Amino acid sequence: DSHGRLWLGTTKFGFIVIEGDSARTMNYTPEEYGIIYATSGLMYIHEDSGGLTWTFGHRSMYRFPENGIRDSVPLPSIDGVYIMCHRKENSEPYFIAPNKAITSGNIYKVSDRTISLYADSTEIHSRSKIININADGECVWICTQGSGCNEIRNGRFSKRYFENIAITNVFRDRENNLWFSTMGEGVFMLPSNTTYVKNYNQASGLSSDNITALAVGINDELWLGYNNGVVEKISGSRKTVFMLNKPEDSKFNRVTGLTADSNATICGTDIGVFSIRKN
Repeated sequence: DSHGRLWLGTTKFGFIVIEGDSARTMNYTPEEYGIIYATSGLMYIHEDSGGLTWTFGHRSMYRFPENGIRDSVPLPSIDGVYIMCHRKENSEPYFIAPNKAITSGNIYKVSDRTISLYADSTEIHSRSKIININADGECVWICTQGSGCNEIRNGRFSKRYFENIAITNVFRDRENNLWFSTMGEGVFMLPSNTTYVKNYNQASGLSSDNITALAVGINDELWLGYNNGVVEKISGSRKTVFMLNKPEDSKFNRVTGLTADSNATICGTDIGVFSIRKN
């Protein structure tokens, strides 16, 4: 956030807030707020223009209490938050309020303390379960479990990428190339200046074809997370493999999120948070 704190959303312990070399948990019960949490909402954080932090409950966006002050903003006639993402260039998050099958739903945008409809559910066009959303610039990408990736541009359906493939993440790099991580097909890259599609997979040197997380570092290195606790950094033709699991850990350990900056890459997984320091 703007105060230099790192917020980690968990499904069990609320938020872990790291500031400098210290860490603390922030976990509030429903009785303290008088509202009912949506389990998924506990994982998401939003910072408004005044530097105040908010998270999401079953029917409200609520502010973390500070000096005894509490505040909340009602969600617009929806039943909780399913998946949320932030645009890369600013703090505006987007989230889905899904139907029961999680194959469609309205997309909402949060601007400061205002929640507004970004795209109607009729723009989603998904036949499979929605598993992730990503946003950058004027685009929001809807990643599905087997119907490819749907691009929503300025609130309207634009196109579908890789139909019949499970897409887990989308990322646009500084050269406007689009990267798609998948379950079963490795990584696809669509160059911005040609229609040629590049595919990187286990046959071409990756550790696996099942990729659950994707990020591009500040030096354009590619970071990949797998469903077995493995993280790879690919820089040019050089590949570095990091094994996050201990021998006693479960072999099934999804890397659910990657965030890379100049000093470290933070890896969120099923069993905890790991930091890969520079060099």
